[in-house]
Amino acid sequence: MTQNIENSMHSHSKPVNKNTEKEKEFEEASAVVAKHVKLLREYNQIKDVGQQLMGMVAEKRGVTVGSLYETREFGVGPKD
Repeated sequence: MTQNIENSMHSHSKPVNKNTEKEKEFEEASAVVAKHVKLLREYNQIKDVGQQLMGMVAEKRGVTVGSLYETREFGVGPKD
């Protein structure tokens, strides 16, 4: 009788472990996504600053920003 109760308890604990395991996987995946979002935001901020600087250079030279991209003088091109 005691063994039946123990077996019953173990069989009921497996779904909890599966849920806990799935929750852990979800939390890990969420952390990865959150990190990627943070990195994308940082990248976009840096890119925006770079574009602003190129705009300032273009204005100072009296040319278009597009022409600066075409020359690839700053290491970026029109498709970057």
